[in-house]
Amino acid sequence: MMRWHMFWLLLLLPGFLLSQDHLLITEFAVTPTAGEFVEIYNPTSQMIDLSNYYLTDATFAGGNTYYYNIVTGSNAGGGGFGDFHARFPDGATIAPGEVQTIAMNGSDFVATYGVQPTYELWNTTGAIPDMREAFPGSINNQGGLTNSGEVIILYYWDGQSDLVQDIDYVVWGDKAEAVDKTGVSIDGPDPDNTPSTYLPDTPISQQISVSPDAPHSGGESRQRQSIEETGETLSGGNGLAGHDETSENLAASFQIDTPTPGTVPFSFGTGPSITNVSHTPASPIATDTVTVTARVTDDGQVVAVRLHVSVNGAPPDSADMLPVGGDQYQGLILPQPEGATVQYFITAEDDQGNITTSATFSYVVATITPIADIQANPGAFTTVTIQGIVTLGAGITITSRTDAYVQDGSGRGINLFSFDPPNQPPNDLLVRGNEVRITGTVEEFMPTGGTVPVTEITNYTVQLISTGNPIPEPLELTTAQANNTDLEGTYIKVVGVITDMFTAGEGVNIDVDDGTGPVLVRVWNTTGIDLSGLSVGDSLEVHAVMDIFDDAAQLVPGYPDELTFPGSLPGDGTGTATVDPDSVGILQTLTDPLN
Repeated sequence: MMRWHMFWLLLLLPGFLLSQDHLLITEFAVTPTAGEFVEIYNPTSQMIDLSNYYLTDATFAGGNTYYYNIVTGSNAGGGGFGDFHARFPDGATIAPGEVQTIAMNGSDFVATYGVQPTYELWNTTGAIPDMREAFPGSINNQGGLTNSGEVIILYYWDGQSDLVQDIDYVVWGDKAEAVDKTGVSIDGPDPDNTPSTYLPDTPISQQISVSPDAPHSGGESRQRQSIEETGETLSGGNGLAGHDETSENLAASFQIDTPTPGTVPFSFGTGPSITNVSHTPASPIATDTVTVTARVTDDGQVVAVRLHVSVNGAPPDSADMLPVGGDQYQGLILPQPEGATVQYFITAEDDQGNITTSATFSYVVATITPIADIQANPGAFTTVTIQGIVTLGAGITITSRTDAYVQDGSGRGINLFSFDPPNQPPNDLLVRGNEVRITGTVEEFMPTGGTVPVTEITNYTVQLISTGNPIPEPLELTTAQANNTDLEGTYIKVVGVITDMFTAGEGVNIDVDDGTGPVLVRVWNTTGIDLSGLSVGDSLEVHAVMDIFDDAAQLVPGYPDELTFPGSLPGDGTGTATVDPDSVGILQTLTDPLN
């Protein structure tokens, strides 16, 4: 789905994590009972799928009850005596640098800390996602952390392997719940009948617990002081990354502090600053490669910036963003199908190992709607994306607000309306001949006392595609046909004789008739079109957008080359004049076929 001129990096399969990269238990609280929680933190630079991650305190050596027995389907603990054996929700993820909290009781947690946890052990309120049972009955609407002595184990299991993989391990008190898997041989649900054997754990007698008794008092918690696991053996163990998770000096790693659930402890350091995140084009279509740009700074050195992208809620992929000068970094998102929802965020890491995660941004891959479809049934549309050529630019006829027109390959045009000044972004991009992509709201404006609505796009964004394009060929009509208000917004050509001409407000009204009936041509003073050479009886060729005013059609030329008047036609003006279409907006000379 995404790359940056580099190889793909797999980020969701634990086997691909770097040796020092795995989740950490960063904080826990055992008292008061209402405030019990466990906090986990992602110190890696990758999004991690939690679907196969488990959290448990279930150990009972006297009954040979251990969490790793889950592979056999029995004696894995949980579901009674306050013990739990939980699995994270399917599809749950944790972003780089993100902290998540698991409350034993969600409602009580909110009452204690005034914030919501990420998950609760069992359903106490519908507002908080619940952990899953590792197997039927392994939570059983109960569970908690024992003050005097307990273990918390975060581990990974793919549902097939003989062995589980430790992620992090915390024990306190008398260590009666501590675990040593050394040499345990076990066969899981994989196809073969050959058992696998665990590597050595640290003997229980040598495991250094957080404290020899209760880990903290009420109103406190235990918190990691560093992302480094003090004294931990980094190879030859049963951990996901090969660590011996039972070897950490927990007394040195965890200190007593005021609870901060959901917040990375300050001692982890301050990561890089990620600002000015944007993507272009702003409203991508299915053929667009999207460029994501961000400014990343740090008081030290930025060593890695990554772009993480999810499409339609799928687990995200990631790739490096590359420096493009100064503090700017860029990454690419490849084209996605129409209607796809794309979410992305950025992570940045500095030379101290501090990681920052940006907010999540999103866009929906736009479907280009033909303007003809909108004009045929405006009520069927709300937010649309169109792409076409500006036929009448902003500020040409009205300078106090934005009133412009765009026409696409469907042969129809539409009004863009805003009360914002025409010379301010994005309206300054609405210049004749510019190809633009517009995303906005379709509205039908009905003037007071009117009966013919005006279809317009409001609340729009503008993306400039190109400049200097030929304007669309006009639709050639008789002057009578040009009164059809169904053609509102369309670029039209008529040829006829001026039958009336008079000043009206801030412009001049000209009636033009080819013998089929007159059409009104409205020339605003702001256009700068010189009408001094025109008078009643002159022939006139008009290229202009058709607008609606007072329930009637009017042609609104905006540029001098849209009016051609070589001289008076003899006779009654019913003759036919044929010219090549003025497709590039350059003044052409009308040849009088009757002369």
